[in-house]
Amino acid sequence: MAVRTSGIFEAVGRRNAVDVPLAVIGCDFRTAPSSYREVLVTTPEQRHELTEAIRRMDPACGFMALETCNRNEWVVSTEEPQWIGELLEAQMLNRWAEAFPGTPDLPQVNVYVGKDAALHVFRLVAGLESLSSGEAEIAGQFQQALQNAMSEKTTSRILNGIGRFAGGMAKTSFRMGFRSTRTRGIHVLVGQFLQQHFRGTSAGRRALVVGMGEIGRKIADFLEANVDVQVTRMNRTVSGKHEQAWVPLSELAAHAAAADAVVLATGARTPVVTREMLAPLVRETPMLVMDVGIPRQAHPDVESLPSILYRNVDHLAALNVEGPAGQESALEEEVVRQVDRFKRFCLERHMVRLLRRAQEKRLEMTQETIGRLVEEKLGDLLPPQERAKVAQAMRDLVREYSNDVFDSLHSSLEEFWSNQ
Repeated sequence: MAVRTSGIFEAVGRRNAVDVPLAVIGCDFRTAPSSYREVLVTTPEQRHELTEAIRRMDPACGFMALETCNRNEWVVSTEEPQWIGELLEAQMLNRWAEAFPGTPDLPQVNVYVGKDAALHVFRLVAGLESLSSGEAEIAGQFQQALQNAMSEKTTSRILNGIGRFAGGMAKTSFRMGFRSTRTRGIHVLVGQFLQQHFRGTSAGRRALVVGMGEIGRKIADFLEANVDVQVTRMNRTVSGKHEQAWVPLSELAAHAAAADAVVLATGARTPVVTREMLAPLVRETPMLVMDVGIPRQAHPDVESLPSILYRNVDHLAALNVEGPAGQESALEEEVVRQVDRFKRFCLERHMVRLLRRAQEKRLEMTQETIGRLVEEKLGDLLPPQERAKVAQAMRDLVREYSNDVFDSLHSSLEEFWSNQ
């Protein structure tokens, strides 16, 4: 789907200084079903197009897209967060309107700006906003989204900065015992869902886990360790050391005949399981296909097969999942403190610009302007040795003055923060 930026991004706004130049625009499992969330998945080309459209109004902006099975959010650094947030909200609504024409009530797009945006990001990486409260994967997914922005050259100093603060927040949450790589996450929810699905049936159930990335491996490990299910690991490509442990996806039809469930977790951008793969399957009891990918990993035609019971991440949201008890309050306090630290980092950008400009001017004067001025004004009045002394004295004077300016700026900054 193309990104339509004409019209929406044509207006020119007035630049206003803000404490936290940040906006987060998007939706998650609470506000939009998976069918709507997958419409918001972007390609590198679309992210570049969106960034360029915003940079026509704010050349220093940064853009990154956080796209997981639970959420689709655009994180933007801009001096006009409210305005840009509203424009990007319109972009998302336009995408939905095109994908679902005639739908009267579209899902809500969440727009966070300024400190609220930073608060949302830090709660997110701490595990407080997840479908499975306290899950560890989201922090890594956030950092991967930032790495993608860096490689695509859509990032900014502010986004790089919030990445560092987000990493610190994730470590704090893990140290406090709230985040967990084993006991919380999408892999645990899949295990709980399969336990409920198989409840009351005979033992010895078999499951195929398709996709051996981080999520797929965690799902397979959890099912083997905690659910009475025999697991077959499958992947689109199998080579080298994995040839004995994994099965190629091309053999799905053969293995599905003896399986009770298939879990799809490849992370592919297009469906990897088609109707043709599963159409020959004949069963008295439908086989569960649990699709945890966004975009979906099974073609829509798969749902119509009588031998298939299709479920996705929306069904996981119905599970009653409680986060770690007794730690949320303390973690929320840490999140607020991290927001204040990030706000300080953002405010310092104004000082950084001033210091950089002063440094550039000092170098220009000491390396070019003074020498040229002395030659022009004193070339006929003083011999070369005396002219050199005058030029050096002028350079020393500029350096002394600029050093005083730098010291005053740093002192003022320290005084400002000590009074906060």
